[in-house]
Amino acid sequence: MKVFRRVGVAVLLVAAAQLQISASGADSPTFNSPDKAVLTSVVGLSPGTSIINDTVNGDALFLNAYYSPTDRWLESYINEGATITLNWTVTGSNGAPLANQPVTLISNLNYSGAAGTTWQQAGLNGNPSGTISGTTNASGQVSFTITNTNTASGTRPTDLTTTTGAESHEGPYPWTCMVLQIGNDIWTNSPATGVNQATDRIDFIVIPPAKISGTQATKATVAKKSYTYSQASEVLTASFKASSSTVKSVPSGIVTFSTGSGTLCSATLSAGTGSCSITSTALDAGTYTLTASYSGDSVFAPSTGTSTITVAPVATTLTLTPSESSFSQSALANFGVTIALSSKYGVTPPGNVTLTLNGNTISTNGASFNFASLSPSSVVVGKNTITVLYAGNADFKASSVSKTFTVTAPVTTTTTTTTPTTTTPPNAGTNYDTNHGSLLWSETFAGAKGTALNTSIWTPEIGQYTGVTPNLPNWDYGTGEIETNTNAAANVSLDGLGNLAITAACTQNCQGFGNWTSARISTAGKVNFQYGQLEANIKMPAGSFNWPAFWMLGQNFWTAGWPNCGEIDIMEGLANMTSDQSTLHANYPGGGDWNGGGGVTARAPLNDLSGSFHTFGMLWAPNTISFTLDGYIYVTDTYNPSAGTVVQTYPGGGSNTFSIGGQVWPFNQPFFAILQDAIPAGTTAPNGSTGVMQVNWIRYYSYNGYGAVTP
Repeated sequence: MKVFRRVGVAVLLVAAAQLQISASGADSPTFNSPDKAVLTSVVGLSPGTSIINDTVNGDALFLNAYYSPTDRWLESYINEGATITLNWTVTGSNGAPLANQPVTLISNLNYSGAAGTTWQQAGLNGNPSGTISGTTNASGQVSFTITNTNTASGTRPTDLTTTTGAESHEGPYPWTCMVLQIGNDIWTNSPATGVNQATDRIDFIVIPPAKISGTQATKATVAKKSYTYSQASEVLTASFKASSSTVKSVPSGIVTFSTGSGTLCSATLSAGTGSCSITSTALDAGTYTLTASYSGDSVFAPSTGTSTITVAPVATTLTLTPSESSFSQSALANFGVTIALSSKYGVTPPGNVTLTLNGNTISTNGASFNFASLSPSSVVVGKNTITVLYAGNADFKASSVSKTFTVTAPVTTTTTTTTPTTTTPPNAGTNYDTNHGSLLWSETFAGAKGTALNTSIWTPEIGQYTGVTPNLPNWDYGTGEIETNTNAAANVSLDGLGNLAITAACTQNCQGFGNWTSARISTAGKVNFQYGQLEANIKMPAGSFNWPAFWMLGQNFWTAGWPNCGEIDIMEGLANMTSDQSTLHANYPGGGDWNGGGGVTARAPLNDLSGSFHTFGMLWAPNTISFTLDGYIYVTDTYNPSAGTVVQTYPGGGSNTFSIGGQVWPFNQPFFAILQDAIPAGTTAPNGSTGVMQVNWIRYYSYNGYGAVTP
């Protein structure tokens, strides 16, 4: 085979020789004094192999015929995918090193029959005669580092040391022959006397790597992990490789991850790496030694690797919602709190909470607590602090929250009733819907169905339990209502029939918190009213779950707080829309709402609020407010500063006197208006329930010369 490869191409060699030119410069190589390229070493040969010198056979076969008589024929083996470095020394015809000399590494000689090798260095992949270039250093030395990209098939040969074996393996395995050309020197010719350069010729044969003993150690790398309990599923990763850097194969098989508490998960290795997921609660909070155990395969032995895995406890949040911010000591039974415990990533923390009042434990369980079980002496007149504590555990951090509320001294309310007379009170028969003052402001709701509110007048509040309003502080409702208020058209928009529609809706679980949506809108920060006649034409929603209202708060609500700011309930639908209640709320001098939390209240003469539209209004002047239904007064509340009382009078005669304990009347200031349909706690309603509160218009007139609209 060797003779065939090298002798049958003499004509080609002669043609090639005619195209070559001599080296130029001071160096003048000849056949008898040639330049020389000597391969001094090769790094990265297949383990267990070395360079085989086959020059004796080469002289007989082809060297003497076509090469310099000092050339050597070398052979060796490299593993598939190996990276090798060829180190050459280059000297001139005088034996001195050729410094800064351009050289060319040539592979796949056009007459050799070499075939099948591929390299990362693309220039070497030409067939025939792939090339890459280089330059010698000051000592005449040059190195080439190249990487093979073959995948050799078959089994690894056993004879890796003899010339006979090497010659027989060229062909069954991919192979190439390489020489180093100096400048434009002639390194092969026919006849050989035409060459002026000597070069070592080396054949590289690409073979599979050696099979490794099953006891061969592997190196393991296990990724560290750090996360928060319940945050998300976590991926564990480990990589395994051969301990010997010369081995290119990678382990296959199974890796199993575990801690001292047991197995976590397993994965099949791919390219030496295995990954698997564990749930967010698979490990309690703490620091563990994470062990990755490799099963081994037919080549690689089992092994283990370790790292650490740290799980941090998750933060918890407590919310505490008092039913009121202030109440009388005599109304303790009406006060309660609701408690909610949650964690950052949605997993409900286990265990109980502790409820303390002014530092004394009053409960160790439950999501709510009513103070009816406590004696009045358990609270103090003035500020009280209620605190909820969650102790936490290994997985959940401890948390606490506190709220303060004001308790006022018991107040005795004196009610006196006078005997009605036949005298009709002034203006009792006047219809103020038709006999009113000058129109100062109005709002109508003409527009296409689904049209949004006029935001220059109205601002929707967003949220549950707390009003969130742009450009104004948030404020807790404190009423126990359970709806989530939105600005969605489904909850508040024009109905296309000339009305504003406020819609309360629930799809399912209509007894629970958070399952209802509705709307609550106000003119706060945009339109305020002081004195005058304010009224709205409204049709109330049908259904016992509705709690509609047309009401007002003093514009100093955010600084004075409730009830000190004053509250005017012009209309409040109750008792399945069979009762309309009007109320004034304000504070006693020592704190707390009038009348033990009930305010000064009257009922309108109407028992069907949802059957048709009605006009609900008030006549407002300094120290007096009259409430009207469809234009007619049904009650008048008058403040007597000297007596510290509010006197209610009725058109048909009779009166009630309420002692307010001092000179408190917050109703001589601007107020803003509110419209809403709330859902009270304890609601029972079928799935899919809805209620629609329709507002046809709102009008504001002067009254007895009073009335002002301010921003």
